[in-house]
Amino acid sequence: MKKILFVINSEIFIRNYIDTGIIENFDKDQKYKVYILANNELKNKIKRYNFKNVKFYKYKSKYLIKYQRILNVIMWRYKKKSTSFLFRSKYFGFSLRSFINFKFLKNFNQRIKFFLFNFIFSKNPFWFLYKKKILKLSLNYNLEKIIKKISPNTIIYPTQAYELIGRDICLIGKKLKIKSIFVIDNWDNLSSKSIMYEKPDILCVWSKQTKKHAIKIQNFKSKQVKIIGTPRFKYYIKKNKLLKSQFSSPYILFLGQFLPFDEAGIVHKLDNFLSNKYSNKIKLIYRPHPWRQNEDKINFKKLKCTIIDPQVTHQYNKKIKKINFQPNLSYYPSLIKNSIFVISGLTTMLLEASLLKKKVLCLAFDDNTSEISQFDVYNNLEHLKGINNLTNLKLCFKYENIFKDFENILNKKNYIKKNFDENLKNFIAFDKNFEKELKKIIN
Repeated sequence: MKKILFVINSEIFIRNYIDTGIIENFDKDQKYKVYILANNELKNKIKRYNFKNVKFYKYKSKYLIKYQRILNVIMWRYKKKSTSFLFRSKYFGFSLRSFINFKFLKNFNQRIKFFLFNFIFSKNPFWFLYKKKILKLSLNYNLEKIIKKISPNTIIYPTQAYELIGRDICLIGKKLKIKSIFVIDNWDNLSSKSIMYEKPDILCVWSKQTKKHAIKIQNFKSKQVKIIGTPRFKYYIKKNKLLKSQFSSPYILFLGQFLPFDEAGIVHKLDNFLSNKYSNKIKLIYRPHPWRQNEDKINFKKLKCTIIDPQVTHQYNKKIKKINFQPNLSYYPSLIKNSIFVISGLTTMLLEASLLKKKVLCLAFDDNTSEISQFDVYNNLEHLKGINNLTNLKLCFKYENIFKDFENILNKKNYIKKNFDENLKNFIAFDKNFEKELKKIIN
């Protein structure tokens, strides 16, 4: 029987790896004895699952802050490895628009310190001095003690590729000769966060694209990187045709995004367009991003045919943006599948909609209000390269074209071409069974 240690560092990993049944299925398998090592901040939530072998760890916030600074310096040092790194370097504190709108002055001291610190220490000869600081950052002794006592054969860590505990797991694994397997949790993690200075034995990724990112950007060897998909999309991949609509009227789904964007203005215009041209026969379901940066609030009572998605109504009205609100993954397929088509910014939801073969009007224009526009995002983020090959997407690059593109995609037919599945597999390996693939790697 092999001892498997799953490390859970965040609320989002509870949803993606416990609520999806992945860890429970390992626990039921007689080949494995499962242990869970979780962030102490998750203690109350983890205890609800009644796992037998659970331990908790914690970090002092000063170490987390120090490590984030280190990652920022590393990102600036290697910013040419990814267009996303360059983009973040440009827009973190010194975008032209923020300067013109005087947003630059809001946190002037912090921005100057951020720029100078990263610029100076990412350059030679200061970089060689700074490397010593990285190497001297001490391990979490309590974490090492717990892992040593459990003595697992394998450590499995879902990651977004920038956490301090990830670095510690790599070092502890090498020190104790324990195999470490990291599972990349999100589409952009390998191309947009920083460089993984310490590396696990095996890195599990979503697709061909993320494998390329692991090799080209993160300097992994090809044999270290395994394509296994993600459990996040299990509800989309199931061949379930009985996805009952939660709304009585035909509807178009508007998916909000994390970055600031004039969603309120667009929703009002779309509501007016639908009520005038389609006599309220088609509804607009607006689903704001649960952790959105926008502060605007729409008064839905003044709109004729727009409804806010009931799953996020409370969070939206109370302006709750904490990560501890994790929408249930099983809710999304019905919401997307039963829509006429989807309107979305440049988010992971593009892939969810594509998995269900839904048409998507993708908003990739400059709304002239946000510090970082969707046009900039489309042209600069590494993981978005090639999405124009997905024939279900209609990319809208100009605000004034939104209604023309709306009509085009509404009436578009035969949008799923012969090579559609192969193009989609470049971004998400939906033909892989995550759990089976992970077990192959462990064994």
